[in-house]
Amino acid sequence: MRKIFFVFRKIFFVAPLVEKLKRKTGKLYDECAKRIEKRAIAQQVKHDEKNRMNNPEINIGDRIWIRRAQRNKIGTQFEGPYEVKEVQDPNILVKLSGGPRTRGNHERTRIAHKNRCKLHIEGINPTEENNRLQ
Repeated sequence: MRKIFFVFRKIFFVAPLVEKLKRKTGKLYDECAKRIEKRAIAQQVKHDEKNRMNNPEINIGDRIWIRRAQRNKIGTQFEGPYEVKEVQDPNILVKLSGGPRTRGNHERTRIAHKNRCKLHIEGINPTEENNRLQ
């Protein structure tokens, strides 16, 4: 009988502690979830500020340089300049300079994404500009 009473007494004193731990664990879980969400938002804001897309204001008739996708170490970084025929944000349709027209006598054109373009300033070649900076 004494053993049963001792076990019952142990269970009686442990039950409130278990309930208290469950409440604390729930509160801690909620607090951690709030902090994780807050940090995730802060990281997203920092990432967005750091990694901005090159978003130049380009209009029809402007001349632009297009960054080459693949180039070697000492090759030119940009090609062009090309004349802008149409702006379909974020893409730009440019007229390729020189060379014959197509068989249907259409202008040769190319589509480039806005973040690969750089406005052409008369008298400045971006390739020469990069070489001077190095």
